[in-house]
Amino acid sequence: MWIRSQDRLSLGDYKEVYIIDSSIMGVTGAADDTKLGDYETPEMALEVLGGIEKRLVNHMRMRGDFLFLLEMPTLEEVRNKDKEENSNEYITYRMDGLFMESCYRLQA
Repeated sequence: MWIRSQDRLSLGDYKEVYIIDSSIMGVTGAADDTKLGDYETPEMALEVLGGIEKRLVNHMRMRGDFLFLLEMPTLEEVRNKDKEENSNEYITYRMDGLFMESCYRLQA
């Protein structure tokens, strides 16, 4: 996914985007990871990462592609592993009673 950094000095095709503390980092696979943005709190960075995910899903939907996403469970989900979640954006299944497997609906 092509992303331009918060300071507008970097533009890259990132294979992975992740959070360290309250910074969003990008991985191209070439050299060191690139800092894409700094935020006041880890929660703010998580919100931005969620926005990146939504844009990716929308882009794939426009292309007619299928997106498979496996989400690691939170500590709360591990403690309450019988609870099942659903939302309008994706269908969530339980794998082995713990991991969430999300198949995004890419059809309009």
